[in-house]
Amino acid sequence: MGLGYRLRDFKISPDIIYGRGAINSLTKYVNSFGGVAFLVTGRKSMKKAGVTDKIRAQLLKENIKTVIFDEVDEDPCMEIIDEAVEIARKERVDFVIGLGGGSALDAGKAIAGIFGENCSVKEFVLHKRPITKKGLKFVACPTTSGSGTEVTKNAVLTIKEIPAKKSITSPYLIPDLAIVDPELTLSLPEKYTAGCGLDALTHAIEAYTSINAFEITDTLALRAISLIGESLITAYREPENIEAREKMAWASNLAGMAFSNGGLGAAHALAHPLGIYFKIPHGIINAVLLTSVMKFNLDARNGKFLKIACALSRDKKAKHPREAVERVEHLKRGLNLNMGLHDFGIKKKDFPALAEGTKYSASIKSNPIPCGKDELIKILEMAY
Repeated sequence: MGLGYRLRDFKISPDIIYGRGAINSLTKYVNSFGGVAFLVTGRKSMKKAGVTDKIRAQLLKENIKTVIFDEVDEDPCMEIIDEAVEIARKERVDFVIGLGGGSALDAGKAIAGIFGENCSVKEFVLHKRPITKKGLKFVACPTTSGSGTEVTKNAVLTIKEIPAKKSITSPYLIPDLAIVDPELTLSLPEKYTAGCGLDALTHAIEAYTSINAFEITDTLALRAISLIGESLITAYREPENIEAREKMAWASNLAGMAFSNGGLGAAHALAHPLGIYFKIPHGIINAVLLTSVMKFNLDARNGKFLKIACALSRDKKAKHPREAVERVEHLKRGLNLNMGLHDFGIKKKDFPALAEGTKYSASIKSNPIPCGKDELIKILEMAY
C-alpha cells in the first residue's frame, strides 16, 4: 500500500439520485418497496412549502398510501422515535421516507432501523445494543445542504435526562436510497443556508484531517471543501441561484460520505454539549468552533491544511497552512457568522462542564491531536 493508508472498509448508500427535480422521480424508485409509506418530517417547513403534499400526491398516483409523522423537532429525542415506531407498526408501513434536514433524516433512519427489533431505541443509544438485521427500507430526501446524513450510517439522537447527544451507528442504518434534489433547498432561509453550509465545511475539514482519514475520504472531503468555497457565499446571497445550490447539495453529500467513513474531530465533539446546554443550532456552533479547532490542529496536519487553503482559494493556490484558517474566517465574515462563544451568553466558568460533555461523543477520538479536558478548554478559550 504505497500511499501509506491502512486497509479500510468504505460503506455508502447504494443508490443516490442527484439533480434538479430528482424528487419528482421518487415513485420510480420506491414502487417495489411496498404499498404503505411512512413519511417522517418536521412540524412546519415542508408542509408550508407544499413538499409534503406533493410527495403524498405522487405516491397516491402509484397506489401507495402515505402515513405522515410530522412531529420531529430540531434535536429528536429517543421518546419521539419510540412513539413513531409504535405508529408505524400499527399502520403496517412497508418503508420509511425521511424529508427535511439532518434531524428529520436521523429520526427516519432510527425508525426504519429499529422497526424490526423487539425493544426501545434506548437499548441502542444507552446500552450500545447492536442492530442485528435490516429494518425497513429507508429513503432520505434532504432539504438542507449540511448534515450529509443521507449517506451515513449514523443517527444522532438526544437523551433528555443526561442531557446529551449520542449516535446509533450501524451499517443497517445506511439509507437504501438518497434523493438529493437541490431544488428542495431553494426555500432555505439565509441563516440556515449559512449554518448548514458551515456544518458541511466542518464535516469535510474534520474528515480530511481525522486520524482515520484514508485515500477515498481524502478525495471526497477535499472536493467538498472546494465546492463549498466556490458556492456557499453565492447560495447565501442569492438563495434562488440553482447552480450554487447544486454545488452545495453535492458538497454536503460528499462530506457526508467522507466523515461517515473517516470520522470527525473536536469541533463536533464540543458542538453537541454546546447545542444541548445552550440551544445553539448545530451548524452555527460548528461555525464558531471550526477555526479554533483548525488552529489547535494546524501543526499536526500542516500538509493537509495547505491543501485546504488551496481548495478554498479562487486561484487554488496558497503559500502557508495558516491560510486555511484565514480563508475560513473570511468565509464566516461573508456569512455574518464571525462570532465567539461569548455572543451566546456562554461564560468561561461553563468550560469544564462543556469539556466533560464530550465524553459522549465518538468524534473526539479521531481528532488529529489527542484532546483531554485541558486541551478542550484551550479550544473553548480560543473560540471565546
